[in-house]
Amino acid sequence: MRHLECDVAVIGGGAAGVAAASAASQAGAKCILIERSSYLGGTGTHCGVASFCGFFTSEAEEHQIVRGFGEEVLEMLRSMGEDTTPSLTALGNRIINYDPEVLKLALEILVQEHGVHLLLDAYMIAVNLRGNHIDNIIVADDEGTFTVSAGVLVDTTGDANLAHLAGSETKFGDEQGHVQMATMEMRLGGVPRDLKVTSEDIGAALEKARAAGYGPMTKMRAPLWLAQKGCVANLSLPNFELTGLDAESLTRAQCATREMAHAYARALRDFLPGMEKSYLLSTGPRIGIRESRRILCQQELTEMHILRGEQVPESSIARGAWPLENHRVINDMSEYRAMESAHWYGIPLGCLKARTPDNLWCAGRNICASHEALASVRVMGTCFATGHAAGCAAALEAGGLPHTLRDVQALLLSQGALL
Repeated sequence: MRHLECDVAVIGGGAAGVAAASAASQAGAKCILIERSSYLGGTGTHCGVASFCGFFTSEAEEHQIVRGFGEEVLEMLRSMGEDTTPSLTALGNRIINYDPEVLKLALEILVQEHGVHLLLDAYMIAVNLRGNHIDNIIVADDEGTFTVSAGVLVDTTGDANLAHLAGSETKFGDEQGHVQMATMEMRLGGVPRDLKVTSEDIGAALEKARAAGYGPMTKMRAPLWLAQKGCVANLSLPNFELTGLDAESLTRAQCATREMAHAYARALRDFLPGMEKSYLLSTGPRIGIRESRRILCQQELTEMHILRGEQVPESSIARGAWPLENHRVINDMSEYRAMESAHWYGIPLGCLKARTPDNLWCAGRNICASHEALASVRVMGTCFATGHAAGCAAALEAGGLPHTLRDVQALLLSQGALL
């Protein structure tokens, strides 16, 4: 069997994963990044989401709170012709729109410039333990299987797949097992560049379509975002509540929401003025999962920590600023709860260190956060920040160096992060 060795192995090439791998490599660790898709970006490319949330606070004055590797991504996008000027949403939140195809290439360039050993189309299928320690993982590709040994591993799969296979304690959803709605993103072509519609306009058109027998449809309102280029718009409408991550559950979700996407496209073409020449350009290609498994770590990020804007510099390794955005209702838009006073909060290092095994870190939306807190920390800007922190911590640990909070903070600051 083929065998690879490294200091740090990062599993999952979304926002958190590319940040973790790049940070670890920049710190001097020999790092392998394993991604099961044929490109990087996770939700930002594979699920059709075309905007970054979480880079800025929601206060009146523009205030960026994620830099470090996240800023490297923005700089690379700008060098490739993308406009990364933040847009203000109707609710007062700042987002950065981008072209997912450009992001794919930008992330590949960045991780390879940092010296990361990138493996695409590689699927982790098993974990071998030695006591409370991950000895190696088994990975599959189209040639067969191979093992990867690493001193330290980082789970950035989004669904805590590495932790799950390693026997770590995880939580799925809230106390009743309910998760935030998953959504199949839609891209529509033939949309006029000067089209001005609100979520209420879309809701009215969809109600007319439903009355006329169009369907199936779940969510009946959503904002429409015009892409930077061409007559293209992004829309988040087909909702589905996941009950598990097995193939049967995911197949039901993918098929149901893709059928809905076609129904929505027909409904908007026939009932929304200005959309008469629009058509469904693409879906997903994978359903966007907001919440599934979360890893139990040394510390849990809570709802009140976020609402109070607790910054706690003596324990934080990243900043978050997105409001609690909870998609708990299948047929309507999300509900938002903003911080009570401060405009950002600190994320403690303990939320990234798994209780077991002893050489496992995590970042992204599978960190240790309560169901409610995840509604803020799951967004991509924050995932870049937690990934950056986990990569630094993993590199220090793998190198046999002190990796206390102060050591991790110092390394993050040297790499341009904000704490």
